[in-house]
Amino acid sequence: MRTIRSFRVIACIVGVGSNALGTSYYFPKFGTPIFVGDKIVFAGPGWKSHRVICIAVKDGKKVWEISDPAHVLQPALAFDGRVIITAGSDIEALRPQDGSRQILLHTGYQQLSLQHFAGDALFCAGESNDSLKLAQINTNTWQRTWEATGVERVIAEGKETLICEWQSRRRVEAGVFRLTGEAYVGLSKSSGREQWRLGTPLAVWLTAAAVDDCFVVSLEDSVLCLQQRDGKVLKRAKVTSQASRSPTETTTSLFGHPPTWHHSPVVCSSCQSLS
Repeated sequence: MRTIRSFRVIACIVGVGSNALGTSYYFPKFGTPIFVGDKIVFAGPGWKSHRVICIAVKDGKKVWEISDPAHVLQPALAFDGRVIITAGSDIEALRPQDGSRQILLHTGYQQLSLQHFAGDALFCAGESNDSLKLAQINTNTWQRTWEATGVERVIAEGKETLICEWQSRRRVEAGVFRLTGEAYVGLSKSSGREQWRLGTPLAVWLTAAAVDDCFVVSLEDSVLCLQQRDGKVLKRAKVTSQASRSPTETTTSLFGHPPTWHHSPVVCSSCQSLS
């Protein structure tokens, strides 16, 4: 079975004030809310919902609701004034005004999920023929620009490189897999080709942020500064106690003085001395 290392944020949207007129939706039934203009769009009850609901930001009143018995519907993100959703193996655009749908791309993937960081690229992950797949989608044409095998998700987007989670696995029976290898890889944003690989023990959680020309990576009890283009470790800090070391203290041990953090994608002025 595919290893899942992501958590869904469950929406709790309620009217405020005793006289508020609207619709109350209670934790933990509904999906992550997507804000687009003056509306909020989210999946209906259940982990694999076939419904999408839209309510008004102003008063919580329901604007519309759609359902599709044949496909699981999952709102993913707001993009260019529309809500991008997955419908089974398709990527679709949904008009927030009335809930009408337009198919953008048939991926052929199962367990489809989407990620967007910046720019015109959208990253699409899923399963095909018992293999994990990651594709980069050009949102101007809604076509694949490249596809990589064995890659489960993008962790962070750098200037020219993506740091991603890679897995190898063996099929045990229908729908059941055994994890046989795991690593974190740097993929070229332009071609999807692997540029470098960071091997780790199985079931090790890694988080990362793009910082100038580096990735700052949290890996078990260490924080690493990796050069984006080749994965070279430029700095390494050991975190001896999470209770006694704040993120600023840990990062200071990497760079010699506290960093300056800005909005996502993260920019750290201290990394300039390492490039």
